[in-house]
Amino acid sequence: KLVQQGGAGWHLLVQGGAGASVGSRMWPALGDLHNVFHVTLALQSVKPEFSLAPEYLQSLMMLVVVVLALGFSMLVLLALFLCLLISFASPVIHPSPVLRWIVVLVVAAFAGCAARSVAANQMYTDGVHELMRELAKLNTLATQLAQSGDSLHRAANAATNASNALYACEQCHDPPVNSSTTCAMLRVDIGLVDQADTFWLFTKNGPSMVQRALDLLEKSTGWHAWAVSLPCYALLMTACAVCAGTIRGRRNLLIGAQFFAVVIWWMMCAVVSVEFAIAVGLADACTSPKATVGRVLEQLAQLRQHDGKPDMRTYDMTMHYLADCNTKDTLTAPLLLVKQGVGSLLANLTQLSECAAEATRVESLLHPMQSLSQDVLDLMAECGGRGQIGQMFEEGVGHGLCVSAADGIISVFMWQVSCGILLLLLTVLLPWLWHSHHLPPLSCQCELPALPSLAIRGFWRTAVDAAVDSPLMTSTLHQTEEVVEPEMSMPVLPPSVPLLEPVAEGSHDVRRSADVCGASAEIAPANAVRQCSGHDIL
Repeated sequence: KLVQQGGAGWHLLVQGGAGASVGSRMWPALGDLHNVFHVTLALQSVKPEFSLAPEYLQSLMMLVVVVLALGFSMLVLLALFLCLLISFASPVIHPSPVLRWIVVLVVAAFAGCAARSVAANQMYTDGVHELMRELAKLNTLATQLAQSGDSLHRAANAATNASNALYACEQCHDPPVNSSTTCAMLRVDIGLVDQADTFWLFTKNGPSMVQRALDLLEKSTGWHAWAVSLPCYALLMTACAVCAGTIRGRRNLLIGAQFFAVVIWWMMCAVVSVEFAIAVGLADACTSPKATVGRVLEQLAQLRQHDGKPDMRTYDMTMHYLADCNTKDTLTAPLLLVKQGVGSLLANLTQLSECAAEATRVESLLHPMQSLSQDVLDLMAECGGRGQIGQMFEEGVGHGLCVSAADGIISVFMWQVSCGILLLLLTVLLPWLWHSHHLPPLSCQCELPALPSLAIRGFWRTAVDAAVDSPLMTSTLHQTEEVVEPEMSMPVLPPSVPLLEPVAEGSHDVRRSADVCGASAEIAPANAVRQCSGHDIL
């Protein structure tokens, strides 16, 4: 199903996985991160191949250092900008409403990016859980093999005790009879017990090793949810403070959010740097997952010794079942010897032995050894990436780790980078709000158009007064013939004496009428309107 060759291994792995997620098609892909330049702390280049070598681990640490240095540089530049702004820039009189709405939109954008990073973390969690499920299946298989090895060990010990009785009955300790065929077969029987013990010792620690891997995986990935959630909570709190301060005109909230954003920025730099290093490490590992597993196991084998040499048994067994069937299978090799030896004994023991009772006893104990060996051989028959071990690797590492978890890591990394850029933009925009003389609440300044119905009473009153005081016919045709301006043809309305205010208030009415004549007739009182000229009323 999978063909992994060079940089194309990742794309083929995505095609071979069942239902690759959308995140695998986003930028940057694992292939892009795999091409990131790797350099050690001594500034020496390293091959982008995941391993446990100190040089490669230093290259990942160097990525963390580079991102932290870049974040700290931006923090220093931001502090310098604020100092220069406060020291040399004059406060604005009134912040523009457009600027305030831009700040609100930026806040809404980075709050949405923070929420998306938490949602993207679910892909990473699903991938890790899928890997842990396959490891749990591997633990079940290891437990089954350990139980088979223990049963084979007990059966071999029982067969050894019976063989000792037969050995004594055949007088194999007596040198004249020591060269008989039966004694030679019994010596082979003792060798079969050693092979059974080898299989038992090799499998009895398997469940505990897989369980330690599960525990280590759970402990080493549990922090990721908190690392994603804490910046999200901090950003949401900042967003609420900035929105409230911008809309309601609260200068103290804006200044507090300005300083709190510095803390959030440094926290996000720490999280993003680790996310970047993890993403690059996954890209290097998932380019060729089987080669990565072999490389790591080979390095671990150099740390353990077996018979004075590096213990390559785990490496050989893993490569046999994952990659190449021609690699020596250190798991079933002892069982093949046990099966062959037991078959030879069962074929000739009772015919050659003179102690029938003891031989029958040994034969009855050899049958369980033969059946146990055959069961394990049938269980572990498939190799080279096929069978249950190949399927576990395909689903756990191929899809769970290299598709779901990798997509989650890359998505979280990109969304948090977006949050950081928007947070930096927000910290640049905020000083133009709180560094001002006047910051009123943000409200709609649009004025609704006046409705004619509100001035109907005043309009009719003015029209009636004009009709009573003006001539019966005022022809515009007559005005045109005499080429007289319309303003000059309008009659001047005399004031209505009965509605004037007392003489004592004359000066007040003059000022009031002077204001009203230039204003709209909708708000003019009747006595003041009558004091205006006909042109003003028109």
